[in-house]
Amino acid sequence: MEVQKKWKIRLWAAGGYILLGVVFCLVGGITGNNTEILDSFGSGFIVYGVARIAQYLRLSRNPEQMEAVEIAERDERNQMLWDKARSYAFSIYAPATGVAVLVLYLLHKETAGMILAGSLCGLVLLYVIVYIVLKRKY
Repeated sequence: MEVQKKWKIRLWAAGGYILLGVVFCLVGGITGNNTEILDSFGSGFIVYGVARIAQYLRLSRNPEQMEAVEIAERDERNQMLWDKARSYAFSIYAPATGVAVLVLYLLHKETAGMILAGSLCGLVLLYVIVYIVLKRKY
């Protein structure tokens, strides 16, 4: 994908984070229930979106730094490292989560175990879906 197109998508995503944050804050203000949680998430999304936009604008004003970032993103070694890191993270997270679920159930923390088990199932389901999509694409 062309680098400029990637940057535009990232800018739109940052704007989406800001919009999502505003929606969370508004919903929290309208409903009045658990406003601290919704306000916290909303504020976090807004700050993240603003920080990303500021970062992209700062990079776009410095051609040398922008070129260095583009080279780093297209570098095959960096891409290989990203892929390996994701693979290792998944390989470590799945068994560790399975063990944690068993330990939580043994400690009679069924609710926490169910949440963690659901998280693991969601991750594995996402992995299978992405694998099927990539298999058809390539």
